[in-house]
Amino acid sequence: MTKPALASARIGTVHTLLCFNDGVSIVINQIINSLRTYLDIPSENFAFACGKYEGDLYNQVWIDDSLWHKDDTVAYALTNYATDPPPQDLERRIEARVADAEKILAQFFDESGVDLIIAHNTGHPVNLIYSLGLNRLYERRKKTGQRLPRYVMWWHDSHLERDRFLNPNPLMRRYLMEGVPGPHVDGIVFINRGQWAIARTYFKQLTDRDPGIVDRLERSHIVIPNTCDVPKGWPADPDQEYFAPKLDTYNTDFLEAMGIQDRLVAEGKSLKDCLLFLQHTRVVPRKRIDHAIDFCFAMAERFKKDGQNKKVFLLISGPTGDELSDDVTDLTKHLNMRRLERPDLDVEIIWGENRIRSEREVVNGVKYYSFAEVPGIVAYYGGLGTYFSDVEGFGNNLLELISLGVPPVVREYPVYLTDIAVYGFDIPSTPDGTMTPELIEGAYKILTDVDHRKAVVKKNVDVLVKNLGHNKITENLSKLWETL
Repeated sequence: MTKPALASARIGTVHTLLCFNDGVSIVINQIINSLRTYLDIPSENFAFACGKYEGDLYNQVWIDDSLWHKDDTVAYALTNYATDPPPQDLERRIEARVADAEKILAQFFDESGVDLIIAHNTGHPVNLIYSLGLNRLYERRKKTGQRLPRYVMWWHDSHLERDRFLNPNPLMRRYLMEGVPGPHVDGIVFINRGQWAIARTYFKQLTDRDPGIVDRLERSHIVIPNTCDVPKGWPADPDQEYFAPKLDTYNTDFLEAMGIQDRLVAEGKSLKDCLLFLQHTRVVPRKRIDHAIDFCFAMAERFKKDGQNKKVFLLISGPTGDELSDDVTDLTKHLNMRRLERPDLDVEIIWGENRIRSEREVVNGVKYYSFAEVPGIVAYYGGLGTYFSDVEGFGNNLLELISLGVPPVVREYPVYLTDIAVYGFDIPSTPDGTMTPELIEGAYKILTDVDHRKAVVKKNVDVLVKNLGHNKITENLSKLWETL
């Protein structure tokens, strides 16, 4: 197939979710916005295939449950991922669903006429079905000489990088080697510097099917880290108290909607009597929100030493229920355990998912706030962000905190040290999630010294703009396109 210039190409995106609050959905929107801004690609040149779509941001969208990461068959496969021997009906169920995925993807290819497919996380077992469907579609059409778009895989995460996926049973291992992601990838976008070495070990095992695959992908891969732009109007015209974005008429009642205002009033307290911390992520085990809870208690204790009995709110803005884990129950147990240990400290979790969506909207008189605006609101009220993940592909939500004036505290997960800290951000951190004196005192100074807080926020915004803006997406994707 003759390859057009990227600026005139029709670009297709495949992912389980579109326009939700998960990190990959956010990156997808960033990619589209970057390409439209810096290459002037018209909106009609973009098409999408997904399992679930929230909102009306895009017009050309093909939706089918077989592409959804929470489909019953995916859940069954992940539950039995290491079960050996696997259930007798597992292969039959997977095959039936993969056929469904291949069918909708074939329809998507034919009707959209895309020149480039960007498929997200086709190396991750949660996307087993559409990864296999995509691989089989390429396999089948290459044999018959049918038109196929270039296939770029956006490698956020994979079965090679998570301990829970390192011991598949023989059936699952066969599927992983067949098409998760498989041999038909033309190019790869990694989000950190260490992923190619990991991926290379996988593709070396496919050389019997494609002898040149490792050399080809050695030439046709690139690192595009998570990026984040600073919204217009900020920080040029900030709120002056905390050097944060200003609120608008829509979100001035956010604290009331979250139930924070009512709790304070019931206890005869004001905002000055509380600390507001934001966990701006999904609720999954690797985010280590238990450490964020520990941090809340540590900060309450630190203020108590100075004679201040602060009420601490941990606002969790992302959704629960991903990755087949019962984190709400586990985190509630952890919170209650800490309360028993320290009944003199007042810490509450605010689960924000019932009033926070991907976009602002009012439904049946109920106002919903956008996930993207939450950090700016927390910054306006002088809050901090918690980011104690033990593993991340990069740190998309961390950059979102920084971009909107929220000073974060972090656990030094491996990619943070190799790919983020090197830019020179000013962020209090802990090496392993323990509440070190350096972490606590660093956070305490930000919370109690407004001038210091402003300096930290300004420095971090400047570092972000210089090194990790959305222009990097188009710049590097254009380089990759030239190699395909």
